[in-house]
Amino acid sequence: MNTTLPRIAAMAVILLTIPLLIIAFRWAMADMNAYPVRYAVERWQSQDEAITLTALDKVTDRIDTSLSWSADNAEYHELKAHLLLYRALLIKEQSEKQLNEQPEGQSEVLSADYEAYIRQALSLHKSAIQLRPHWPYSWANKSLMKAYLGEFDEEFVAAMERAATYGPWELSANLTVLEAGLMGWRTLPPESRLMVVAAAERATVHRFQAVRLLVDRYKLRYPVCAQMKRTPQQRKLCQ
Repeated sequence: MNTTLPRIAAMAVILLTIPLLIIAFRWAMADMNAYPVRYAVERWQSQDEAITLTALDKVTDRIDTSLSWSADNAEYHELKAHLLLYRALLIKEQSEKQLNEQPEGQSEVLSADYEAYIRQALSLHKSAIQLRPHWPYSWANKSLMKAYLGEFDEEFVAAMERAATYGPWELSANLTVLEAGLMGWRTLPPESRLMVVAAAERATVHRFQAVRLLVDRYKLRYPVCAQMKRTPQQRKLCQ
């Protein structure tokens, strides 16, 4: 019995399977390292745990490993951007606490580090957009990074528009756009303020308490409420 052809067929199957196995292994390794990062970000977003530089260092190493296995994964770019933002905010907090204790030059270094981390986060959100252009969270996060930098320009407005276009009813995207808009409210033109109000209206449908927390944090409940449509949700928020 001739066994040559079956052997050739078996070898062909093995050769075709190897690349798939390698890809699956890379995905598995990347996701295994990304899991604790997702979990940490979820905890920090819900404020269930205080953020520390030590904790940030650990999960940053994890997401860097994930990116080394899967550099074209938009979610990993987003996760690392979140970590950079947290690091920047911790530096800002440290800078404010030490403002009266440290030499002037030291506070300038801390401020420069803060901006550098925000710009790195912005760059990662842009990379995520290139990889997944219709993902509303990346557009919303891009607008928030621009807000932290005080850059309320055409790029900022375009990011808010894209977030609304691609995820009009995504709560997280709406809340992010809302916060970005509230940060620049006093410098935004009327048409841009309307986009911020629209994000507040959409988010209020799902979670008016979260919207109230944001507008009160920036002391803008009444200016925002004055432009919102009169709905039962709006009354809950603005009463």
